[in-house]
Amino acid sequence: MTAPPQVPGPPPAAGTDKWEIAVYSGLLIDLLVLAEKEAEGAGNGGLSGMSLMWPLLAIFVLFYFLMIRPQRKEQSKRTAMLADVKKTDRVVTIGGIYGVVTDVDRGADEVT
Repeated sequence: MTAPPQVPGPPPAAGTDKWEIAVYSGLLIDLLVLAEKEAEGAGNGGLSGMSLMWPLLAIFVLFYFLMIRPQRKEQSKRTAMLADVKKTDRVVTIGGIYGVVTDVDRGADEVT
């Protein structure tokens, strides 16, 4: 009889014997098989792709209502306000400078 072929791999660490290595490799194989079963959805309590999608969808909806929608409302207000600017309107700049509009050039998007 011939000995079974040896599987190449890293040498065992000092202080370990063949029994410990066999147990660790057996546990690794068991974990790989378990992960494969759960990926296929065959394991009990395995998560399907759609059940993982719901939390992501909920986060997107929450993000939309907390961030995107208010920003769009603010932008539409700003656009409407700039469209209503006319000569002799009193304005305050972002820097806190008070002024009066003397000329509005809609084609150049310029207010002086």
